[in-house]
Amino acid sequence: MHRAVKVIARADMRGKIAVDTITLARADRYKRRIAMTSDRGHDLLLDLPEATYLGHGDALELDNGA
Repeated sequence: MHRAVKVIARADMRGKIAVDTITLARADRYKRRIAMTSDRGHDLLLDLPEATYLGHGDALELDNGA
């Protein structure tokens, strides 16, 4: 299972391409650590140092740099 270790703000995504998406209800966007499944069916662990709000269009960086 991949680990998402960093949030990249939507404004900082210029020139980068997201390879998958995760759809969250607004109430589910403030997280630190939780198992998730992407919209394409890939499992990942959100593992951030502190609880962070995941805004619309923000990206997650995986521990392998992807």
